[in-house]
Amino acid sequence: MKNNETKERINKIHLETKDYEMDLTIRRLRNPAEILEKFYKLRENTKLSDEEKTQEVRKIMEEYLR
Repeated sequence: MKNNETKERINKIHLETKDYEMDLTIRRLRNPAEILEKFYKLRENTKLSDEEKTQEVRKIMEEYLR
């Protein structure tokens, strides 16, 4: 398996086995530890209601996937 990274935050992966050959182009995401840290802090925040936490999770995910 080869993994070629480009500056556009894209991973290009070529996978070849005896049965098949596959090329994948996948958008690289940011560091998953950062998002887990934000989720943990949000979970521990007792000042927010569940609905407010849900909205914050959506914002965090939108930022992470951009």
